[in-house]
Amino acid sequence: MPNNAPSTSRDEYLGQVDVRHLSHYKWPIMRAVASRFVDRLELRHHQRQLLSSGKWRVIRAEPHRDEAGIASMDVFDLYASPASDPSVSSCAADEAQ
Repeated sequence: MPNNAPSTSRDEYLGQVDVRHLSHYKWPIMRAVASRFVDRLELRHHQRQLLSSGKWRVIRAEPHRDEAGIASMDVFDLYASPASDPSVSSCAADEAQ
């Protein structure tokens, strides 16, 4: 069970992702200089890949919290609203990107 509960009962917990292990962008120098920037780009790209499957309407990433409640800067819990969920508006999906 994840440490962060989804904000709505319709959201499904997809799992955790460690942005340090994502490697869509091959920018070794940029990673050394601005690793947090590249990590955010990697996370966005990962979310867009999940959205492009058509299975999810909105993907939400929340920093994973350890037992002490401290939020991670590298590990995120992913939650999603199914594409067939009529209660999610299309502009909410646009805002998530």
